[in-house]
Amino acid sequence: PRPKHAVTVSTSDAPAAIFWLHKVAFRPKAEILAYAGAEPVAALQSFGKGRVGVFTGTVLGEPTAGEKPFWEADSWTTLLERLVRGPF
Repeated sequence: PRPKHAVTVSTSDAPAAIFWLHKVAFRPKAEILAYAGAEPVAALQSFGKGRVGVFTGTVLGEPTAGEKPFWEADSWTTLLERLVRGPF
């Protein structure tokens, strides 16, 4: 599941796999943007006059037949660019 947010809108393509991720406890006010299964992997939160974006997936692991790693997915490029540049 992916919450609707300006960062994630129109980032859909073929399902992509995350093989390893850093499990972190996001703060209660963080906006969760993406999940890997039930684990949140992307979030935004305001701090003072700025915003912080985080992605907890890693490029570790090897895909098996039929799996597409997230770093090869068009949605990853879009998500990363929007986490860095906005819109917020």
